[in-house]
Amino acid sequence: MKSIHTKHFGGTLPVVLFLSSLIFSAWGDDLARGAGARLAEYQVPAGAEAKVLRVAYFVPADREAPPGYAMRVERILTDIQAFYRNGMRETGFGERTFPLDRDREGRVKIYFVQGQRPLESYPNERGQDVRDEVGAVLLADGVDIEEETLLIFQLLLQENGQRYDGTPPYYGGRQERNGTAWVYDFADLDPLNLPRTEPTVYYRDKPYSLGQMNSLQIGGVAHELGHALGLPHLREKPDEAMRGRALMGSGNYTYREELRDEGPGTFLSRESALRLASHPLFSGSTKDLASKDECSLTDLQVAYRDRCLELTGTVQTVPPPYAVVAYTDPPDVDKETEADYDSYAWPALVDQDGRFRIAMEDLEPVHYDLRLAVCLLNGGAETYFFDFDVLNDNEAQVDSILRTWGFGQALRDWEAGDYEEAEQRLRSLTEQWPEDAVLRSNAEHLLQSANEVPGPAPSAVDVAVTNAALSRLTWDASEVGWLEPLRDRAPFEEGHTSILLQVGDRVCERGLYAHAPARHTYRLDKKWERLSSWCGLQAGHEGSVIFVVLGDGTELYRSGLITNNVPVALEVDVSGVDLLSLVVEDGGDNNQGDWGVWLAPRLAR
Repeated sequence: MKSIHTKHFGGTLPVVLFLSSLIFSAWGDDLARGAGARLAEYQVPAGAEAKVLRVAYFVPADREAPPGYAMRVERILTDIQAFYRNGMRETGFGERTFPLDRDREGRVKIYFVQGQRPLESYPNERGQDVRDEVGAVLLADGVDIEEETLLIFQLLLQENGQRYDGTPPYYGGRQERNGTAWVYDFADLDPLNLPRTEPTVYYRDKPYSLGQMNSLQIGGVAHELGHALGLPHLREKPDEAMRGRALMGSGNYTYREELRDEGPGTFLSRESALRLASHPLFSGSTKDLASKDECSLTDLQVAYRDRCLELTGTVQTVPPPYAVVAYTDPPDVDKETEADYDSYAWPALVDQDGRFRIAMEDLEPVHYDLRLAVCLLNGGAETYFFDFDVLNDNEAQVDSILRTWGFGQALRDWEAGDYEEAEQRLRSLTEQWPEDAVLRSNAEHLLQSANEVPGPAPSAVDVAVTNAALSRLTWDASEVGWLEPLRDRAPFEEGHTSILLQVGDRVCERGLYAHAPARHTYRLDKKWERLSSWCGLQAGHEGSVIFVVLGDGTELYRSGLITNNVPVALEVDVSGVDLLSLVVEDGGDNNQGDWGVWLAPRLAR
């Protein structure tokens, strides 16, 4: 191992690098070379239209920005920019990193945003409020954040001397054409403080040296930016331990710790680098960025032996694919492995015919969640979700992978209007796995719905009918925040064999899919008296939603903030109402995961 110094504004910071021979002897460079060739053939420099990282500095109404914040933030950004560049180079992808938005004088352009409300009005779940206020300021400058990658520094921590507390927004994520990361700032956050072992500061009552606090928070900026760039969590493999912690695992805790001789620090994994290589910020290409990505997975085969699960298959995509990455996520055992932070990643190239072979090795005898990400040349990705159980070194239950994939194939046929092919697939699946009650009930529900058509509007229902399922009646208008409005089923999700509406243990064949923000409006014309329903988050989703019932625009019911999968019952008097609206609002922290559903909504009179 050798150490070199790179210039860092007024001083120098040592950056520990491994010799390339060590890196490639451990990994081989075929992956980077093969992916790089495909990317180079496809990508076209965007020139003046190239994407840059947009940066905002958000200060609540009752605080002022600390002096010199812009220079500090620029140092932070430049340090993280260098970290990503080093990581891309070490993994064989060359001198790639994200470009910064700079003004004519060469300074990083940081949009200052004074919040409309005080600090206490921006708790963790109000990230969307921060983003909305930032978006308005950028839009006035001609920048639409729905088309950009955005990093928001927030002066939202509660400060008392050397103590920092609070849980304001702190996360990141990417959608089709944009990504956003929310991170913290405070006056002592500065790469120049990374080497310092004193003084002691306190973050949420836990002591850190000033250098450790900077590792945690600057590393956190790098980590959440990774999410805004589309990177999922993963941890370092045992043979990578000498390099430190993977950035997208717990690497935010160890960022630049080598400057204090406290450990090897943090590195960018080759799987993360593989995915970043196609991102418009790293490629400089915007080719097909606005296109609608399409992906299908066919010819899937699964084999297991000697603690190794092997997947082979074919992906057909628009734009074309260049790689796949599998993530194996074992059960959580402690805080460090909660959620998917303990996932191992396994990359493979996709050949010109769309074929791939991917091997996941050294598997332990536990249950695994499996994600298969298909990486597209335009920077997009499509992810398939499965699960399986390893029993011992040579035995695993992998039927669930094929069952989930087969159900997905049938649903795609169904949604494409090929009902005959879908029916054949569904019947074949239920015959092959007759013991799977969930699969059977979903297949039966879908086949039964094939010939169902909505009834009249509630106002036109025969007066002799005193009780009616709202989902079987015609709405005046409907809209949902993701995909299309659906009656009596949820959208198909990769990795699931259920489209039934479900909140907790309550499963209903009748209901409305209502991903926030959603609104379903029905004409009653004062002919009904009561609305009853259950509501909540669809099983498997961790969003935050609020359910509202409006009668002629007047609020008749409002739930509290719902963040769990516990169904909530409601009964509302709708006497004298002409237009009834069932509304689902997001919980204020953007609408990711906000799969609101109305279970068994009924009208009575």
